[in-house]
Amino acid sequence: MVKLYTKRGDRGNTTLYNGDIVRKDHCIFNALGCIDDLQANIAVLKTSIMSSLASQEQYDFLSGVQSSLVQLCSCIATPSGRNYESTRFPDKTGEIEGMIDKLDAELPKLTTFILPGGSMPSGFAHLCRTVCRKAERKVWKVHSTTTYTQDANVLTFLNRLSDYFFVLARYANFVLQVEEQRYV
Repeated sequence: MVKLYTKRGDRGNTTLYNGDIVRKDHCIFNALGCIDDLQANIAVLKTSIMSSLASQEQYDFLSGVQSSLVQLCSCIATPSGRNYESTRFPDKTGEIEGMIDKLDAELPKLTTFILPGGSMPSGFAHLCRTVCRKAERKVWKVHSTTTYTQDANVLTFLNRLSDYFFVLARYANFVLQVEEQRYV
């Protein structure tokens, strides 16, 4: 059995899957760490959705999102000019937009700013939204300041995913009949 710990990172460096050695505080790892944060928050959101909304559809959709985020991390850590077929990120924008449109069609029209919260799943969805936005900013930093680049699908995916979390938060409150708190 392979040991979980290698001790190679004990001095502040770590190795990317392609063999490049970089410092642990490199912007790539800030982006990857933020996506890891998002993964953990999605896990809590999924649990909340199943216990409060009993929505297998949203649970399954979020499981797919988690799988996509693992693939997305490979893209973030791929140096420019290297042609790794496994790091290509497919365009999943249509899937996310389809789910956004489906949920949004059931919601009352949004006419004002709203504050995050209301129900537990709504609060968790808003938390996922904010972590997703943070991850997007960190991935843009990698994209704009290093030789590690992502295709446009990575950046679009994160942008649209945060929109999905916003709509999901509203949808959770709607289904649970919790009034949205409007900004005044």
